[in-house]
Amino acid sequence: MDALLIEELKVHCTVGLLPLERTAPQEILFDAELFCDLDETSRTDVLGSTPDYHACCDEIAAHAAEAGCGTLEALARGCAERLLERWPAIEAVSMTVRKPSAHPDAKSCGVRLRIVRKNRAKDLD
Repeated sequence: MDALLIEELKVHCTVGLLPLERTAPQEILFDAELFCDLDETSRTDVLGSTPDYHACCDEIAAHAAEAGCGTLEALARGCAERLLERWPAIEAVSMTVRKPSAHPDAKSCGVRLRIVRKNRAKDLD
């Protein structure tokens, strides 16, 4: 299955369960794989029904700013579901959300979720 890629999208937002994490926005990194058919766009060189990755980045950032999630898991799911809702051509989303400041001895800590559109029965692996 074809995929659009977004790597290390930096968004400053409020996320976390600790009181200190709720006081100021922190840098969060997003990686997304948007699984969709890119055949027409790759042959015609016209965007057509293919999602615009710039607009996808804007949707992720908007959701992160609005959601105020406590967990990275909820933030990842909300972003993935927003992309699926906006673009019917996306069949599945693999969303990775990382918090660079989560632990002093780790480059980052995070989660990865894969959300598949409910009405799609294709094997996306």
